Amino acid sequence: MRKIIFASIATLALAAPAFAADPTDTVKEVLAKGVVMSVAGMEIDMSYNPDGTFIGMGGQFGGKYRVDGNKICISADQLPAEQCLEYPDGKKSGDTFTLNLGDFGPADVKIR
Repeated sequence: MRKIIFASIATLALAAPAFAADPTDTVKEVLAKGVVMSVAGMEIDMSYNPDGTFIGMGGQFGGKYRVDGNKICISADQLPAEQCLEYPDGKKSGDTFTLNLGDFGPADVKIR
């Protein structure tokens, strides 16, 4: 009986998504509308799909994303590790703001 209970708990733990904070209003807007980032003079479009995938640069770049509150974290073959960006609160479609992309420097971001 103990083995059955343990197996059931283990199965639920593996099937359940990791606990993460609910998306903020800005993150909801970014996921729904997408963004255009301007990095070092280059514009990069990003679109997020409801199935947890994203595409960027006109389909030349893509992978998976996850949300944790005010952060969108992306994983892609082109990146050495998962990259998380923290989005400011209170932004909506048409708003522009700056995010720090770490080694890539600052990016001006506009929510479509």
